[in-house]
Amino acid sequence: MKRIAILLSLATSIGVGYCQETEMWSNVPILLDAYGHKVSPDGAFSTGEAVSAESAWARNNITGEIYFFDGASCGEGNNITKDNLIVGTDKVYMKAAFLKPGESIDPVLIPSLSKYSESYAHGINWDGTRLVGVMVNPRSGNADEVNPEYQHMSYLPFYCNIDPETNTVEDPKFLPVPPRDFFGLVPQYCTATWISDDATTILGQVIDNSGYYIYPIVYKQDAAGEWSYILPSEPLFNPNGLEIPHWPLPEMEQPLPVNYIENAELKALYQNMLDEFIAGVSDINPDELLDPNVAGTDALMNQKEWNAYQNALEEYKEYYDNVYEEELNKYYDQYSRFIAQSSNFLQSSMAMNRAGTLIGQTKMVTRFSGINPITYAYPVIFNLEDGSYKIYGDELSELEISQILPDGTLLATSPKPGPTTPDLTPQHSYVCAPGSSTFVAIENYIKSTNPEYYNWYMEYLYHKVPIGYEDATEEEDGNIAYKQMTVTGLVAVSDDFTTLSGGVDGWSWDYDAGNYFTYIFTNMTTPDTGVENIKINPNTGLKVYNLQGVKVLETKDAASLKALAPGIYIINGKKVII
Repeated sequence: MKRIAILLSLATSIGVGYCQETEMWSNVPILLDAYGHKVSPDGAFSTGEAVSAESAWARNNITGEIYFFDGASCGEGNNITKDNLIVGTDKVYMKAAFLKPGESIDPVLIPSLSKYSESYAHGINWDGTRLVGVMVNPRSGNADEVNPEYQHMSYLPFYCNIDPETNTVEDPKFLPVPPRDFFGLVPQYCTATWISDDATTILGQVIDNSGYYIYPIVYKQDAAGEWSYILPSEPLFNPNGLEIPHWPLPEMEQPLPVNYIENAELKALYQNMLDEFIAGVSDINPDELLDPNVAGTDALMNQKEWNAYQNALEEYKEYYDNVYEEELNKYYDQYSRFIAQSSNFLQSSMAMNRAGTLIGQTKMVTRFSGINPITYAYPVIFNLEDGSYKIYGDELSELEISQILPDGTLLATSPKPGPTTPDLTPQHSYVCAPGSSTFVAIENYIKSTNPEYYNWYMEYLYHKVPIGYEDATEEEDGNIAYKQMTVTGLVAVSDDFTTLSGGVDGWSWDYDAGNYFTYIFTNMTTPDTGVENIKINPNTGLKVYNLQGVKVLETKDAASLKALAPGIYIINGKKVII
């Protein structure tokens, strides 16, 4: 006896009910968008985002309970602990928060991070003892809090230690980041997204000064507790050994108002007002109070100081226009030619295994068809133990890495069509087995071991879908090309591949319905045929649920199970036939 979980649908309003298509093992969470889909390593919990409803969702795959968190987003990394605690962000306040299933429908702000103007929690290790994320740069002059070299970065990566008994989060500690990007400029910001089980390896990205060039960064903590970082993609940055263009430093410094204010008190007042304005604490721009001809007696400069400052600005402008701008144009020309042969990476498209030994990033290559840029995406896997890397491509040139399992199995997904792309092909997930160099469609991957699930894919997710325009010159009303294909969407799985959760956009084949769908397989193997091999924890005993998620028995005596009516039950998270 073997059954499968079934697809449920919901219109874009949460108030609309969902209908059961056929018999199933358990309820399926209502998902309004496939973004952020994650499954816990043990398969017991799933989470994701209902973007259309501005909320995050979670599902207990053992009991079938479903939770929604209003105004929340879940973290982009490994965001679930063994106790089903989820890290994310309160989107109303833009503050890092816990999502606590069963305790609150609202995200719970993390007090130690709430004092910062913006903070985002993205990953938490399996034991729940350390979380990682990013926050808006406090721009503090205190070197103990923010390294002065990082003053110009907009966001900084951090980690926080946690007491797993109380979920009390300590004050954040900032991770070391490169003070300069590959081109010699201060990066816009760096991120921290995934964290290893032992909490000593953290994966993120560096976003360079231009915001265009993005590459992975790995933070490592040694036995003494000291942090350092490596840039694993550095060998791919300049594969042809070209001269790296570096931002030209001007010979003349731009004049700053604070250097022309002679009164010590007014100088300190100006600097304080400027710090508050930059930090967003105040909306008063002190530069508007400099000119005594406009600000009058409230001006921060007298007439002599103002004239000296204006003369210095004129001199700098002349230098900039006639000398420095020419050097900048040379730099931009060299920069454009350099990045055409360098390896760039997609933002937020990354994954790391639980051991922190393998990381994946999506390599981005841009080619032009006339004036139209075409971007190709390839998963790149870096082995942190031996420093090697492997680029996956073959006939599939549009794949974004999404998950790395402990045994080395890779999951990737095709990009989601955007509003400006002529490619309408819906998102699809692929799997690359350990030792293989090829990604295969996920439904084909499970076909040999779970034919029933494959048949389910073919019955419910095989559709005639639009994949693009037959004539690229046509407008929206032009001739659309169609293809019969399986629409699996973004898929996430448990470590052992026995729990699978996927989300698809129904509009891919039915524009009128406009629905989003989710589906969950909570047992990818044949259920046990008896109770003889069930292990009993002497402390917790056995918890038995029926297929509707209702607890029917809790006992420490395995013999009690024989009193249950024949059928399939969930016993300590495992499906068993009695």
